[in-house]
Amino acid sequence: MTIAAEVAARTGAALIPVVARRNVAARRFDVTFEPPVATGEPQAMMAEVNARIGAWIEAEPGQWLWFHRRWKRRRDGLSDGAG
Repeated sequence: MTIAAEVAARTGAALIPVVARRNVAARRFDVTFEPPVATGEPQAMMAEVNARIGAWIEAEPGQWLWFHRRWKRRRDGLSDGAG
């Protein structure tokens, strides 16, 4: 889906990825606003958003829970990168 990038491009709004991480010790969530995604083709903008989400997950996989098969497995058991 590219709707977020399309709306940002159409309205001139910034597309800003935001992540919230559980902070168990403080019993709260810490929210981080990332730098805006560079304006361009919607597909490229969303690819950048997905790359950032992937980096967040790789950095702290315990923070994430998916209710669907975000990463499908190939027959050989490796991730195909599809989401």
